[in-house]
Amino acid sequence: MKITEGRLRSIIRDMILSEAPLVGDGIYRYEMSPEEDKEFGGSIPGGLTDDTSTIGFRQSKSPSWRAEARVLMRNTPDKWVIVTAAQTVLINFSETKRFNQWLWSQKIPKGTRILAIGSASFPGDYESVAWVIGHDIIGHTLAGRENDRLRSLGISVGGSNPIVDLIHSFLPDDARISTDSFDYLPDILAAIFLNVVSRTYFVKKINTLTDDNTRNAVSEVLDVMFDDVETWISRIPEDKLYVIKPW
Repeated sequence: MKITEGRLRSIIRDMILSEAPLVGDGIYRYEMSPEEDKEFGGSIPGGLTDDTSTIGFRQSKSPSWRAEARVLMRNTPDKWVIVTAAQTVLINFSETKRFNQWLWSQKIPKGTRILAIGSASFPGDYESVAWVIGHDIIGHTLAGRENDRLRSLGISVGGSNPIVDLIHSFLPDDARISTDSFDYLPDILAAIFLNVVSRTYFVKKINTLTDDNTRNAVSEVLDVMFDDVETWISRIPEDKLYVIKPW
């Protein structure tokens, strides 16, 4: 029996702990130093506040929250680290010597893709792992990218579309995070990224549709979505900080 590369990676990942999709602690928290507080605090109108910590920083203080994040990422085929910070400015000004010294002192394994979050949470936003890691960080980063192919199909972040609504209804219950149709796109893209769903999964759903035009439209949109997620992942360098701004 021939073993594909993807299957081989899956076997190795199951056998070796270091191949877990979120490596090490998975979610890395960067605290503020007095020097950085003095250096950056005076350069921001109103100064630095707790409200400007990056998405996931407050929640990631909890060991159980970080553990749940690892579970959420368990099916992704690559190794990832997510970096949060006490202030978004520390990510946006990631050239700072102390930040880089701290990052590489974490001994992140070779071949890891390092996502640093450069956006703050919305006040009162949801705080569960599914919302923060799946919908907000991964989903909105993917949905916010410029994609001419999706736009040509009438699909954009923050907009409603009947085909997107239908695809969202196909997702497993725990992947349907948002209840607002204008916010369905991040859920779908996150589910694809997290390997919650596959092309085969959707083919089975599409085959239940009776209208040929609807089947063709759903297939076309899903092809673009899967291609977009795969392209985004392929462009993220390994072993280098990659700053994302979901909004």
